[in-house]
Amino acid sequence: MLLLISRYGLWSVWHAQGTVSRGLCVVLLATSLYCFFSTTRVMVRLRSLRSMDPAQQFAHIELFFAGLHAVIANVRQVTVATFYLFGFVLFWNLQTIGDFADHTKSSIGFHILEDFIFQCFLAASAFFVFLVLHLTQWLVSSRVDACEKRVKASQES
Repeated sequence: MLLLISRYGLWSVWHAQGTVSRGLCVVLLATSLYCFFSTTRVMVRLRSLRSMDPAQQFAHIELFFAGLHAVIANVRQVTVATFYLFGFVLFWNLQTIGDFADHTKSSIGFHILEDFIFQCFLAASAFFVFLVLHLTQWLVSSRVDACEKRVKASQES
C-alpha cells in the first residue's frame, strides 16, 4: 500500500482513480470526519457528567445516556452505510478491470494485473479506515456503557 504512494505520490494515486472511486474517497473522508466529531462530542459530554449529582438528577441522567446512545447508534449506521457503498464501488470497479484502450506494446495481462493491484490498494486503504472507525466507535461505546453502569450502581446504593 505504501509502496504505491511512495512510488507514484498521493496525487498520482488520486488522479489514477475514476470518478466513482473519487466520490467514494470523498464520502469516506466525510464519514470519518463525522464519526470523529461525533465521538469527540460524546466523550466531552461524558466528561460533563462529573458535575451532575446522580441521586438528584435521575431523570436528567437517563435522558443524557439515551442521547449518547442515539449518537453512537447514528455513528454506527453511517459507518455501515458507507461500508456497503464501499463494497458496491469495489465490485463495480472490479467488473471494469479489463476495460481500457491499449495503444502500447505491453501485454493486456500486465494492464489487468496493474489495475487489479491498484484496486487492492484502494480496498486495503478503505478497510484500514473502516477498522479505525470501528475501533473508535467501540472505545467510545464501551466508555459510555461503563459510565452508565457506574452511575446506576451509585444510584442503587
